[in-house]
Amino acid sequence: VSEAVFSDTQELININFNADLCEFLRKHGVSDHHLYAMGAFSVITFQKSSIGKELAATSSVGGVYERMFGDLINHHLEKNCRYRLASLTSRGCRIESREISGIAEELGVRHLGNASVCHTKVGVAASMPGYLSLPFSEVVETKCVHRGDPLCVFDVDFSRAQEFHRTSLRGLLNH
Repeated sequence: VSEAVFSDTQELININFNADLCEFLRKHGVSDHHLYAMGAFSVITFQKSSIGKELAATSSVGGVYERMFGDLINHHLEKNCRYRLASLTSRGCRIESREISGIAEELGVRHLGNASVCHTKVGVAASMPGYLSLPFSEVVETKCVHRGDPLCVFDVDFSRAQEFHRTSLRGLLNH
């Protein structure tokens, strides 16, 4: 793998590489927390990209999730799974991820990725408010294909970031 692959945010990386890397790290003592942090680092990686700029231009935390998981991730970042924003409220959202039919078979695996990759996806989902310079969300993966479920489901609580955003806006309007 060329180093250039890792510096180009538009470059696609095979899911098996990600799965193998996460398992290698896990076998060498990397914890779930560190895998989460790897995913959360995506906000820094994409901050200056066209996607990062588009997310930073949204007006609300919910808007960041709606834009990313309603459109951007499926068209620009992920070619193995389809993401869907199943619900969105003023305090959180639910993100569903389903494998694209036929890809796992083509790669010769039962399911794409592994549980360690899912920990990085939790970090990615948690980091979305970071595009607005807000605190990260709390994310729990409530269903996972690697635990026998038919899809992965991520429940996101962004109420802390939303409150911080409201408080900051009130402060700006009062001055």
